[in-house]
Amino acid sequence: SEVVAQKNAAIEGEKKARDELAKMAADSDKIRKAKLEKQGEFKTLLEESNTKIESLTTRAETAEGKWDKYETGRRTTLTEGLSEEDKALAMKMNDLTDMEAFVVRIAGKDISTSTDTRRGANKLPDGKLKPLTEMTDQEKRDTHDVRKAQYQ
Repeated sequence: SEVVAQKNAAIEGEKKARDELAKMAADSDKIRKAKLEKQGEFKTLLEESNTKIESLTTRAETAEGKWDKYETGRRTTLTEGLSEEDKALAMKMNDLTDMEAFVVRIAGKDISTSTDTRRGANKLPDGKLKPLTEMTDQEKRDTHDVRKAQYQ
């Protein structure tokens, strides 16, 4: 408990130090820009701004390309197995969410992603149950019948 408190205090201290460092860096940048403006070096500021804009534009284009690729693949997956008439209706929908709802309604197709939604492990790798002190309430409930069977 004391170790946990010390760890939490250290984490909090690190967070405060990082926040202060970020604030100092931002303040330093503001001061530098103010000095450059006073010295009439607007050209340097303009070049820095243009470089930042160019970098952000490139990142936005990359993200947009990834989204387009995902959306195209998702639309193809959704329309697999639909009749041509249903495909045509689905492809007219601009919003991907609307298209997913349409496919579910028309085809009864399961569109869920392959995310594993099972609960965390309540057994150790060797197949033995974890000690009760290490289990959550839900894990205790899930393994109740197994534990009960051990004593019958």
